[in-house]
Amino acid sequence: MGRKLIAIGNQMMTDDGIAIRIAEHLKDYLKARDIQIIIGETDVDYCIDQIQDGDDLIILDGVYGEGMPGDIWNLPIENMDFRRKCFFTQHQPNLLDGLKLYDKWVDGVFIGIQIVDISFGLDLSEAMEAILPQVCEAVQENIEIHIRGKNNA
Repeated sequence: MGRKLIAIGNQMMTDDGIAIRIAEHLKDYLKARDIQIIIGETDVDYCIDQIQDGDDLIILDGVYGEGMPGDIWNLPIENMDFRRKCFFTQHQPNLLDGLKLYDKWVDGVFIGIQIVDISFGLDLSEAMEAILPQVCEAVQENIEIHIRGKNNA
């Protein structure tokens, strides 16, 4: 059991790789906080294999929603209902569906980053690249809030 950040996304689809870029940017911070980094990309089975019952997960993914580029969605995993979601993630089946399917007993948070473009390309869109430092800072703040909440629970 442990705390794990799982970065989901396809690095060949421009902004869809945002979670992986953020995880790489925050790797020293995450290591110092004893958070294992799992670069799951789009392989749900690989991610599920890395998860143990009792883990505290931080799932990071790019999403489409009704927001501005770089907006952050922070939702406790146990409160997520993908039948009534307020944003779209292009990974189907998604990791949360896999957690239910394989009956994994975990806790944690889903952090979604509002993205702009998912066309073919190895780089982030200009809009996302321009705000990457601020988005990384916002994600780090959301992780800290999650950790403080767990430590005070």
